[in-house]
Amino acid sequence: MKFLSISILLIVTSPTLILSQQPLPTLKKLLTNQEFEQYQKLSNYKNQINFFRKAFETRGHRLRIFVKRNKEKEINDVLYQLRFLPRHVEKESNNQIEQKNLRKKELKRLEISLRKLVNNIQDLKSLPNIKNRKQFDLTTQNLENLRKILLKQILGDFLGKQELNSPGPNLYPNFTYKVIQPVIKLNIQSRGREWVSDDRFTQAEYRGIQENQTLEKRVTIFLEIADSRLNEIQRRHLKIKWDKDHANYLELHTYRDMLHAYLSSLKSMMINIDEKAINKSASPDELWNSLKEINEKIEHFPSQLESIKKLAIELQDADLHKKITQAQETTTIVQKGAQYGLKLLEQ
Repeated sequence: MKFLSISILLIVTSPTLILSQQPLPTLKKLLTNQEFEQYQKLSNYKNQINFFRKAFETRGHRLRIFVKRNKEKEINDVLYQLRFLPRHVEKESNNQIEQKNLRKKELKRLEISLRKLVNNIQDLKSLPNIKNRKQFDLTTQNLENLRKILLKQILGDFLGKQELNSPGPNLYPNFTYKVIQPVIKLNIQSRGREWVSDDRFTQAEYRGIQENQTLEKRVTIFLEIADSRLNEIQRRHLKIKWDKDHANYLELHTYRDMLHAYLSSLKSMMINIDEKAINKSASPDELWNSLKEINEKIEHFPSQLESIKKLAIELQDADLHKKITQAQETTTIVQKGAQYGLKLLEQ
């Protein structure tokens, strides 16, 4: 059985995108000497795509280290590389289109890697020690543009058959990828009496994700995380007293922390479904059960988010309002993706 992807794709009218109007630096300037020598030896397109994927992943890792150490020059250097490398990938992919030599499996792995990288860069940008947020935004924009190009190449004629009436994000569900290792590699750090991750998950939640490798169990955990954050925000907003027997493990989490965890849980759930896919490591039954659970449990999230948006207006908090809007958009994407996936599996 053939499946398509649960990925966000903003449709463009042309088959390629201009990622930047700035002059394109040479590949030699963007790579280390060792990397450039390695790339020059590659004649196979599959190996070239894998090379670029590793180059993006390496720079994503370096960026996290430099942000942690507050190395501003090094941060800017890595962002510069990440901002212009996508244009070289685009050029190479366009050459392969003319030669009808696209390698869709490798392109999909690159697309998934770019999606994770964009999420990581957005998380790093929100840290208080970041000074050059505009450079982070420009970098993620170029990486996202490359993702859209790759998705159009991967899905091919499928995109041409879709209705493009909606001005907002369009969803093209794809459910065929494999989790070889835990998708979420988290840096656990202390916060009060609880532990949270970069995704704002608690220690217990993170342990649950690590210990449960099956798609169905992970989807359940991610949905529980999302649900718990919306419930806690509403509890505080309505000033309802905590009356549970156990301690409130979200007591020290801010509204932003909880919306961040909400978004992380949905995005990680999408990545898990995608990665359970291309190598068919999840059975159609597992996919069906997981998508059905998403479709059923996510139904009440939009009304809760709309209520929380009113809270942001009351607080006159523009950043919180923006985060809620992002959560609403992501929720709609996941909801439509689950419904579309269930229809595909019924066929």
